[in-house]
Amino acid sequence: MAFGLQTLRALLSLFVYVLRDRLGWDPLHVGILALVIFGSGFMAGPVRRTLGTARTVAVSAGGLGLLRLTEQAWQGDPLVDLFLAIASILFFIQFLFAFLDLSCSQGADKPALYGLGFLLGVSLDTLVVGAFGTWEVFWREDAGSTAVVAVLVAAQLACLTLTLRPANLPLGDRTSSVLSGWRHVVPWLAIGPLIFLEVQIFQNLARLDALASWGLPQAFAWIAFSNALGLVGATLLVSRRERFAWPAPLALGMILTVALSFHQREASVAAATILIGQVSLSVLAIMIFRALASATTDSGTRTGTVVHGIGMLALTAFLFGYYITFELKVPFPRDALLPVAGAVVGLAAVQASTASRDSPMTRGLGWLPAALAGLMIAAPVAMLFTWDAPPPTPGQGYPVRVMTYNLHNGFNTEGRLNMEALARVIEAEKPDVVGLQEVSRGWAINGSMDMLEWLSHRLQMPYVYGPAAGPMWGNAILTRYPIIEWTNVELPPRDLQLPRQFVWARLDLGDGQELNLMVTHLHNREDEGYIREEQAQAILDFWSGAERTIVMGDLNAEPHHRAIQLLQQAGFVDALGNVAPGYTARSNDLEKRIDYILATPDLLLADPFVPATRASDHLPVLVTLEAGP
Repeated sequence: MAFGLQTLRALLSLFVYVLRDRLGWDPLHVGILALVIFGSGFMAGPVRRTLGTARTVAVSAGGLGLLRLTEQAWQGDPLVDLFLAIASILFFIQFLFAFLDLSCSQGADKPALYGLGFLLGVSLDTLVVGAFGTWEVFWREDAGSTAVVAVLVAAQLACLTLTLRPANLPLGDRTSSVLSGWRHVVPWLAIGPLIFLEVQIFQNLARLDALASWGLPQAFAWIAFSNALGLVGATLLVSRRERFAWPAPLALGMILTVALSFHQREASVAAATILIGQVSLSVLAIMIFRALASATTDSGTRTGTVVHGIGMLALTAFLFGYYITFELKVPFPRDALLPVAGAVVGLAAVQASTASRDSPMTRGLGWLPAALAGLMIAAPVAMLFTWDAPPPTPGQGYPVRVMTYNLHNGFNTEGRLNMEALARVIEAEKPDVVGLQEVSRGWAINGSMDMLEWLSHRLQMPYVYGPAAGPMWGNAILTRYPIIEWTNVELPPRDLQLPRQFVWARLDLGDGQELNLMVTHLHNREDEGYIREEQAQAILDFWSGAERTIVMGDLNAEPHHRAIQLLQQAGFVDALGNVAPGYTARSNDLEKRIDYILATPDLLLADPFVPATRASDHLPVLVTLEAGP
């Protein structure tokens, strides 16, 4: 499960930054490829019949582990990562079905153990993500990351060897499946929504950090605690012989659905959603896995295969349906997908309760799963005692070195997530203030990383964050100086697929001097310049002539465009006005300038500079501000 979730997030990113951005695929073609890949779930039955259950488990689990190690060791072209990730996901999809089939054949209590393993795998994945500061281990190139993956692969292969010992296998390794009969197998449809909710909400450390503003260690500890509590509930359920009547899963499903309807509220509500939702989801998942022990045996695998294929397509539909709303107009609200997924899980558990028989208790298990989940809390607790938030540094007034940088959600021009490269670009120029655009804080298509928290800790610069398209994507300011006040301001129009905003702050530079700055990222469609004009005017209206002010960011407009002229007519001076050509995009094929630092006339602009780098698809812009007469 841990390897599968790591690869799933990586594959989503590779779809965006290799297929779409680098190779020019449109979203429709990317979606079709995704349907083909996840539609391979419909081949689970034929594959199992061809290889047999044990061999399918061995090939899929072992193949996934070895591919995962290969992906970690590979540090070249991300196009190779794409092919490896596709192969890994194909193995993962086959494993989910084959191991369920094997569990059902080994005894009535084994599917429930599979469910506990599912939840423990989810917890293990979160442990790895949190331990590396949310920078997905898949993308890291250091020896420590490779060593961690190598240890996990060795552990998986050892467990696989124990699982497939002849004494643990059904006699003759059947060629017919127990996964038959719609009434008993249909709850497996929830496997896709289950994975979607874990990836998107309940294991998303960056999302909780952005919503609650707690800091990464606190978010990490809270999710680890929620996972442990969920495992306690799941273990209690596994240890009971009797099944629950349908009102119990119906009530839990309703609780889960309601909790997901409030997933973007203030800190306390967001935290409660994680705790209540994860516990509910864990218990519902075990109810579903337990029901599969009642599946009947016949000579075919058609029923289980069809249900598994639909479940995998549901995972694709939820993931792509959620993120496609940021690019295309669709006939449903984005956030409605989350409670819908919760309702599917709840209804699947209700069906499971009506179809299952009483299951035998699993003897000898005790509290091992809950204890393992509890041990995973140790890592975030240790982080709580070792993590220091960077403090502001008192300044000595002007001059001030400022930078603007569109981070491209952390991905370089080849399509690799490399946060260290971005950090080194910023570090090399020693800016005092940095305006950041395309800051992702938990979007699964961007690796589910909290870029801002990671950069702030890596560069030892405090930050303020301005969410734009929901709480997990927007603009930010890193600064060494104390922040006197700040605010986040929405830009018109609010019905854009990707809403825009600017974050404003007033900084104490020391020696009684201050700096006002606004960091923004204007509308991106080239044929809709009138929207950028409206947004530029909104910035000017907020500014209202304040002294010593800068506007910086990716304005998605060239110097001769009307939006830039509006700002200059109001008195703002372009830091790169005398730098030719000063192109900033795209960094691997420079053709235009759309990134700016604009200052009021009472600030002198010295040493403008555009560093050459491909760490992002934009180049940063720097200038030194000096107090004017």
